[in-house]
Amino acid sequence: MMIDKLLSKIFRFLLFISFMSYFIVAILVNMARIELHTHPLRLLNLEKVECNRDNTICIGSYPDKKLLQTYHPKTVISILNPKIPFFRELTSREKEYCKELGIDFISIPISFFTNQTDTYYDLKDLLNTKGIKKPIYLHGYLLDHRLKTIEHRVIMKSKTIK
Repeated sequence: MMIDKLLSKIFRFLLFISFMSYFIVAILVNMARIELHTHPLRLLNLEKVECNRDNTICIGSYPDKKLLQTYHPKTVISILNPKIPFFRELTSREKEYCKELGIDFISIPISFFTNQTDTYYDLKDLLNTKGIKKPIYLHGYLLDHRLKTIEHRVIMKSKTIK
């Protein structure tokens, strides 16, 4: 009797663990699709764009198609890392938007946790190249410290907030 109860409890526990593991993996695999319907930028109204005075460079949060149509950039530069699955899905969606709207897309991944000075210098060289079309929209996911660093080190001395 005791062995039957013990085996029953072990079986229930293993069944529960396997169901929860499947549930968690299913959520993680489909996170980009879930994010489409629960976009935190729209839900929390965190979309923010800062432009320099002549509107040649704007820095902001991840753009949707509507934001790209509003600001009419000729080049979009993303600092998201497409090696991360969530950002890979966002980057591929953004490439489609840019292709549809005739906008050049450039990806320069900047790590969230390290201070890569070389990447900032590469970005500065890219922004000063004559071949890059302006206006430029530069973004991360949210308006985070990497973009503030780019703003202070590389781009803007005076800005206007929209």
